[in-house]
Amino acid sequence: MATLKKGDEVSWKYGTGTANGRIDKVSDHDITKTIKGKQVKRKGSADEPALVIKQDNGNQVVKSASEVRKH
Repeated sequence: MATLKKGDEVSWKYGTGTANGRIDKVSDHDITKTIKGKQVKRKGSADEPALVIKQDNGNQVVKSASEVRKH
């Protein structure tokens, strides 16, 4: 897996297509964020960091490193 860092552009599967954004935070600890009124959690570790990603429209998403592809 490629090393991911803040500012990297990534994409992930979303519905029948893909979505993309830039990494805003990389954490080797668990992340919990409230997005649109719902708590979203991802476990983070040194081998599988949790990511906060900001999309072009300003929305944030939380993903695990294995869920994204670096561009």
